[in-house]
Amino acid sequence: MLLYISATPTTIGGPQGQIMNIIEDVPQKLWDNIASHCSHSTFFHTYAWSDAFKKAYPEFKNATKAIQFEDDDWILFPVMETGAELGGFFKYYKSCEPGVYGGPIFNRSISLEKLQLALDGLSSMRTADLVVYGNPFYDWSPYLEGFEKRTSVTHLLILSEFKNTDEISQRFERGTKKGIRNAEQCGVEVGLLENEAGLRSYYEVYEKVIADWGEKATSFYKYELFKELFEKTKEGVSFWYAKYMGKIIGGAVTCQFNQHLDVWHAAWLPLAREIGAAKYAYQNIIDFAFTSGIKYFDFNPSGGHKGTEHFKESMGCVRLEFSDFVYKHGMLWELYSKFKQTADALPAASNVALKLLKPF
Repeated sequence: MLLYISATPTTIGGPQGQIMNIIEDVPQKLWDNIASHCSHSTFFHTYAWSDAFKKAYPEFKNATKAIQFEDDDWILFPVMETGAELGGFFKYYKSCEPGVYGGPIFNRSISLEKLQLALDGLSSMRTADLVVYGNPFYDWSPYLEGFEKRTSVTHLLILSEFKNTDEISQRFERGTKKGIRNAEQCGVEVGLLENEAGLRSYYEVYEKVIADWGEKATSFYKYELFKELFEKTKEGVSFWYAKYMGKIIGGAVTCQFNQHLDVWHAAWLPLAREIGAAKYAYQNIIDFAFTSGIKYFDFNPSGGHKGTEHFKESMGCVRLEFSDFVYKHGMLWELYSKFKQTADALPAASNVALKLLKPF
């Protein structure tokens, strides 16, 4: 199993810190408390995000663990079980699905010894696969052993560095400023979706964009996930739209939590880019984030699409690299995989032998 297994309070560790309890079915109140006290937690680390994703994709299971130390320090790992093999003996995990910021969060500053103690149990011999998507606001790679690193990139604005919104817009490239003026002249309207009819219109735009991308699309999310997130507006989810001549031509889904505003999803018809509607909408979102006291406006990773990365840089965002982590599998999984490969190869080997022996 992932992390530790404990049905009753357990004491683990040495003089630097003792684990007193490990909770597998984390109550929302405890989860929210830890997340709200952690400076590097984002909406993707919250109960609300996990709850929405689990309801939209019931085939996945919430495997989040909360670890309590003797002095009431807490470490929480938001984790989703994404699959299993051999009757559930081997399991696949991700933190966090679907490819959003993951990793540990704490209720207050944690000593390196306690973090290391908790991370020692992050994987086990029965782990088939464990992907931990990094967090650009907290680097915990020095404490990981047995994991492979891979580079990821996000683009963001540190809004606390600016005095006002005019100062932010001065960072925009000339082409971006021109697009914003054009969208204003065209009468583009930017606002927040208020009903499911608007949500369906946004999703139809998304489906058209995916169809245009074809095989180049790196992800696709079903409507149920958007519907579940639409129910989380009080928790910080916002669905922005851009309208032209009364019709939605694009929009973005943002998630606000703990001084962070993340652009989780966006979809823009070609017309929206041509008339500058996307740039105008993002200016409105950035202005909203600044006036709301948000510290970080984060576009989130671009899936390796260079054109998308350039667009974000044209909005004045800085490029920030961080690391994702992939566990190299547990010992039992390695043995099982080798056995399975051998077993799968036996029928093929037998067929070859029969063909060779047939002339005799």
